[in-house]
Amino acid sequence: MRKDIVTSSEEETKEIGRQFAAVCKTGSVLCLYGDLGSGKTTFVKGFAEGLGITKEVTSPTFNIMCLYECEKGVLVHIDAYRLYEQQIELGLDEFIGEDGTYSLIEWPKYIDEFIPITALEIEFVNLGNDIRELKLKGPERVLDKINL
Repeated sequence: MRKDIVTSSEEETKEIGRQFAAVCKTGSVLCLYGDLGSGKTTFVKGFAEGLGITKEVTSPTFNIMCLYECEKGVLVHIDAYRLYEQQIELGLDEFIGEDGTYSLIEWPKYIDEFIPITALEIEFVNLGNDIRELKLKGPERVLDKINL
């Protein structure tokens, strides 16, 4: 199923993230596509808030992966941008899609061999002036519960 949502502020983009956190189960994998500054990390911040995480969420561009513990499990935030054409063994497969984790992956095309076929996909498009279009692709049972 496909669904498109337009947000007009960072707070609305975070709200979509909070809604996803409310309906996703552990083991979920969300692939976040979009250019730099398109809202991917803002969405992850909202997802983290939805899980009750109070620690500041930042882009893991230089760390590649950040883990945030919460009551329901662990939020695994991966930024695979720096892994383009790299042969680095980081053990990502030990986290992505595992029970007890929520895997949110920025730039997933650079680690596509680790992405399960059941992953949800969100493409972020920056339309300017804090307006973002989120193109959602995933199971109807999840997307029907996301509204703004």
